[in-house]
Amino acid sequence: MTLPIVVFITSPKLSLDTTLNAIRSASEIVGKGRLLVQFRDKEAPAAAQLASARILRAVTRDVGAWLVINGSLEVAYETAADGVHFPNEGVATETRVAAARALLGERAFVTTTAHSDADVRHATNAGATAVLVSPVFESPGKGAPRGLGALTSARSIVASTLQGRSMLVYALGGVTHERVRACVHAGADGVAAIRGVYESNELACAAVSAYARRVVPVSRCLDEC
Repeated sequence: MTLPIVVFITSPKLSLDTTLNAIRSASEIVGKGRLLVQFRDKEAPAAAQLASARILRAVTRDVGAWLVINGSLEVAYETAADGVHFPNEGVATETRVAAARALLGERAFVTTTAHSDADVRHATNAGATAVLVSPVFESPGKGAPRGLGALTSARSIVASTLQGRSMLVYALGGVTHERVRACVHAGADGVAAIRGVYESNELACAAVSAYARRVVPVSRCLDEC
């Protein structure tokens, strides 16, 4: 199974067309199966969220990207998304992950956040597919940066807790193209970003290089990044 190296978290502040263009561009660079789109819009009415999610599902299928829905298991089910993202709620996370797998299937891609080592442990106990360790670097409104050590610690917790099984670890918060390789060296399976994907192709190109997945000609990354 091809797993994502870039998690693109959408912004409700930007138009859907802008988001779709960013998805197509990033997916073309990283390759099929290497981009995961997390649809995040907590402000729109349920009907509007569902309509946007259906469009995103069509486009992600077309380009070969994963799609998870932030917060709404119902929208994930209605759009046949690949999974869902939940905030980490400690022990309650286990119940939410179990409910997601019961509705979406055992192979659903279920992600959660981790603002502490305790959150990582809750995610492993819950059986999440992936954890977004945050904030690794300084990011507006996200509190004090945890540093690269948070990624190393998360990787260690996963290795010691799951004993042969695995959970993906992604770096979130202030991740720029210059910082991707450091995240890899610290133990991240991939990087997550909002602005980093919307603003240019540099982060996607850096991920391709750092993870040695030469799915597009290197010259293209050099030209565009």
